[in-house]
Amino acid sequence: DMGKLAHYEAVLDKFFTGQKLTGLCQYNCNVFEHDCLCRSLTAHNAILFDETVALNNPYHGSAAAEMKHPFEQLLVTLQ
Repeated sequence: DMGKLAHYEAVLDKFFTGQKLTGLCQYNCNVFEHDCLCRSLTAHNAILFDETVALNNPYHGSAAAEMKHPFEQLLVTLQ
């Protein structure tokens, strides 16, 4: 259930804020649907994609519905 997954990630993001903890959510871009990947991209303030770390995720807190570009194009902005 992707709705439950999105909720779980939002709760984790709040829990990790201010803590000396690091978590890593992993998504296979060839398996998950665009909508799910967009939701996961908005859930965290830092992301790692293709061995590139974006500590200031520009999509953090955005509404997934606002992300109208193809997921692959969104990732290009992070490189």
